[in-house]
Amino acid sequence: MLPTQIELIRASLPTLREQAIPITQAMYRRMFAANPEVARMFNPAHMHPDGQQGALAGAIVAYAEHLDELEVLHDALAVIVHKHVAVQVQPIQYDVVGGHLLAAIAEVLGDAATPELMDTWAAAYGELADVCIAAERGVYEQQRVAPGGWTGLREFEVVERRALTPMITSLRVSPVDRQRLPTFAPGQHVSVALPGADSLALRQYSITQAPGGDSWRFVIKAEPARDQHEPGVVSNRLTQALELGAKLNLTMPCGCFTLDPTAGDHAIVLLAGGVGVTPLFSMAAASVAAKPARPLLFVHAALDRSSRPLEADLRELANVAPGFRYVRIHEQPAATERLGVDYDHVGLLDHARLTSLLPADPVERAEIECWTCGPDGFMVSVDAALERLAVPRARRHFEFFGPARPLTES
Repeated sequence: MLPTQIELIRASLPTLREQAIPITQAMYRRMFAANPEVARMFNPAHMHPDGQQGALAGAIVAYAEHLDELEVLHDALAVIVHKHVAVQVQPIQYDVVGGHLLAAIAEVLGDAATPELMDTWAAAYGELADVCIAAERGVYEQQRVAPGGWTGLREFEVVERRALTPMITSLRVSPVDRQRLPTFAPGQHVSVALPGADSLALRQYSITQAPGGDSWRFVIKAEPARDQHEPGVVSNRLTQALELGAKLNLTMPCGCFTLDPTAGDHAIVLLAGGVGVTPLFSMAAASVAAKPARPLLFVHAALDRSSRPLEADLRELANVAPGFRYVRIHEQPAATERLGVDYDHVGLLDHARLTSLLPADPVERAEIECWTCGPDGFMVSVDAALERLAVPRARRHFEFFGPARPLTES
């Protein structure tokens, strides 16, 4: 982009920050009305200002702030690219989104949306689209040529189904074609499509095991109705209505929230909130397989025992790995639960609790590496506590179940 164009967009930043949410709301309204086929890529439960609308608004503002230094946004763009690949975004869809985004900017800004500003935003969007399309093409190609890999969707069947809690189910699936499965990075997820339900969005579920084998396991929570949202259609079908032999369509594994179990010998800290345990278990299992003596602290915070699946699996890791430490925290233990048997601490995983669990030596704390996954509020609180404890930002990793956004928000 020309320097004059960059300055024009920067001059519009105050208005953009103020109107970013109304712009994204107008864009999605326009796009879903004119192009309903695109709606399948979005989870309806996330379509609100604190979800997808807010995530896109934040991304637009961040892009405008760093037009001439996109390297600052490298990690954020990598996450966006993998999220796009997970829902099978194709280049032609960038034209659809771009058209509705520009129309929404014009609608919301009104007279302030001068022809010069709109031309500049069209150029800025075009440049960003080119960057994303090239990166996504690279990921699709890597998936295609990987041993056991594929593009698009591949048919699997359910070969095992176990209820872990009243609301959480473990499903194991195997490819119908009986051909090999590709490897994946611990922490990655796949997108799942229900055959015959083309109107439903693809849903992402973490592969809850160490890489390897001829089948994959997912641990899925049936999402109940909450606030103004209906119960999760896909999660309830997967957990309540799916029988052995049922067919599912899966994408290749995606995601940047990963752990290399062979890298380094420093201590690993995995902090899970509720069903956020699923990608972290994959990391823990892979780490134990690679380096069982490596120090690994696994903390699982939940409302009570019914919100904490994988108890037996995590205990098995603790039994076979001398470096593995497993800590359970219940916010509201049930009356039948016993301290020291069903859980180790009462309350929240807050600054005080983390202080007691992490090394007291600041030098040792600066060398640990943390991965955090769970509800938004949990991750905001935990990341703030890690910041206070001087765990370096570069050694703190987190994953949202839904649209990604900065942990400093909410």
